[in-house]
Amino acid sequence: MIEFFLEQKARVDASWRLAKRHALFRQEMDLMSLQRLLKATGTYAYQTAVLGNPVYAPYIPRALRRAARVLFRLGRFPALQEAFEEIIAPALLEWERAATEANRQ
Repeated sequence: MIEFFLEQKARVDASWRLAKRHALFRQEMDLMSLQRLLKATGTYAYQTAVLGNPVYAPYIPRALRRAARVLFRLGRFPALQEAFEEIIAPALLEWERAATEANRQ
């Protein structure tokens, strides 16, 4: 979808034909995606843990996995990457293991 947008934009604006412009757009898109995914995860967690609304719980692992992909693709936030590797990734694995066991029963 991003590639389609960039192609269409380049048709009407010659400056968008530059690879540098494409790279900058993708980087900014990744930054925005990371921010939105982390915000969504916080909202899902709040709804689940504080308000007791379990409807959002299944969305937490998916949002975190997507955020991790974007985070590591960006390669700009080593402390956050470390937190994902040491804290969040093991928690996700445990969460998914528990969900799999619960589905078996």
